[in-house]
Parts: sequence; structure tokens; C-alpha cells
Amino acid sequence: MSKFHLTDSELSILKSLLNRKIFSIISNGIRIESDGFWNTELSLDYCNKKIQSPEFQPFVTIEADYKLSNKSTTYFEFNIQENKTPPGIQRDADSSLLWPFSELFINTRTLSKITIFQDWNEEDERVDFDRLILFEAGDTAFSIEATDSVTGGVTLRTDRQAIERITNELAKRIEI
Repeated sequence: MSKFHLTDSELSILKSLLNRKIFSIISNGIRIESDGFWNTELSLDYCNKKIQSPEFQPFVTIEADYKLSNKSTTYFEFNIQENKTPPGIQRDADSSLLWPFSELFINTRTLSKITIFQDWNEEDERVDFDRLILFEAGDTAFSIEATDSVTGGVTLRTDRQAIERITNELAKRIEI
């Protein structure tokens, strides 16, 4: 059995979001799906009280790729990074974001909990992998899930019932 989970540095980036507000999700274009929003990557725009200048406002970018294990079993792997600018979007001389980009305003309360859920696949071998990241802030929640597609990408869900339907099929791996 193989396991593919978030790295310690990726978990550390997620932990740094606790006790912060997420204002919006930014992307270079979002496709609306029946149960959420999809793109190859999404960036979380969060409040960082230590940074006053928008020129240095960080974003946490989350993407997921379709992978094959050594024995050709498929799985998905998250890539989480902190960036000064969401990938695929450039800043002009005044440090404002240049178009085109999509922004979904979610304006959460302070994030109180982040939970990682894992899934598994068994073709030529069993592979466990992180599948969904659930962000909770008071009575609101949103999730980012690795999309089950050969193109990879992530699906954002903001509907609590849709999130619960999916998490009921997955195993909770870690709670931050």
C-alpha cells in the first residue's frame, strides 16, 4: 500500500490560515459545475494583520494533479504554496491585480478548524491519498476537493449539505 499525503510544509501553510479571515477565492477563470466551482488551481485571499502593503499581500494557492503510482494506480496529489500573487495573474505597477481573473467573495469569519479527508483507490495496488480540505469558520464552511478527472484541478464547494455528502464517503485523516 502506498500513501500520498500533504507534506509537512503544506500542512504548515494550512495551519498559518487558522485564526484568519478568508475574503475571497481568486482564479484565472472558474467553471461553474452543478455542485461547485472548478479550476486547475484556486488562491485563497486572506487577511494578514502583519502585512500592511497590498504589494506583499500573500495568497495560498491550492491545486491538485492526477498521478499514477509505481504500479499504475491512479490518485490525486495536492500542491499548496504561498505566493505574493495568484499564479497566472500578474500585478501592474500599482500592485493591483490585472484582468482577467475571477473572484468569489466568501468573507468568512475567522477560520477555526481545517480538516483533511483522505480517499483510496485500488487498481494494481492500494493507494491512500488526501482528497478534500474542509475549512470551517463558525457556522460557515467551504471545501476544496481534488477533482476526479485526468485534467486534475480542484472543486470549491460552499454548500454545507453538498460538503457533508462528500465527506461522509471519505475518511477523516487529520484535524488542524
